[in-house]
Amino acid sequence: MCQNAATLTAEAADRAILPAPDDQSFIRLVAMLLQTTYLDRNSTWRHTLRGLGWPEDLITEMQSMSIADLARVLGSSGGCVGVALDLRKTATLIHSFRALRREEAELEYMIANGASPELLRTLFPRVNKRAIGRVRRQIGRSFHTGRPPMPAPEAAAAIFSRWNDLSAREADLRARYRRLKSDFPDYSLASLHLALTSY
Repeated sequence: MCQNAATLTAEAADRAILPAPDDQSFIRLVAMLLQTTYLDRNSTWRHTLRGLGWPEDLITEMQSMSIADLARVLGSSGGCVGVALDLRKTATLIHSFRALRREEAELEYMIANGASPELLRTLFPRVNKRAIGRVRRQIGRSFHTGRPPMPAPEAAAAIFSRWNDLSAREADLRARYRRLKSDFPDYSLASLHLALTSY
């Protein structure tokens, strides 16, 4: 099926057209989408197809066919079903998804290591309470109510000194808190934050 499908379209070198899999369930799904979404008389996609040069009589005939018959046509050896991938859009979406996953991983780390709601608002100003609550439930971590334990004065002084050292070398606030947590593993991020803001 789709043996003549080109790897790249002639119109745009950044758009790949891949042959559809030889799978009747997939072809039937395509036929169903055509019937219910693209070929329907009230669909704006029907006007788009006409604008692309599809004859009205062909669109009407395809729309009048049963899904089973349309699937037989599309799935024949001379069928023309393919999967189009826009390289630029795909790359942009993948880049955005990577950034989103990094943000989610950062949030999971901070919550798992006991960051307080106040600290989370500072580190993730664009993340709302609902998103924080969802991550908290996913990793099974609840916020402790009340004031977090305050490190002893000697420990608080060491924490503050280390923070000043990190601030001189690391511009990223989240990275500084990760390093601080690594250096003082016995304290939660909430306690470390309290030590810094109270010192």
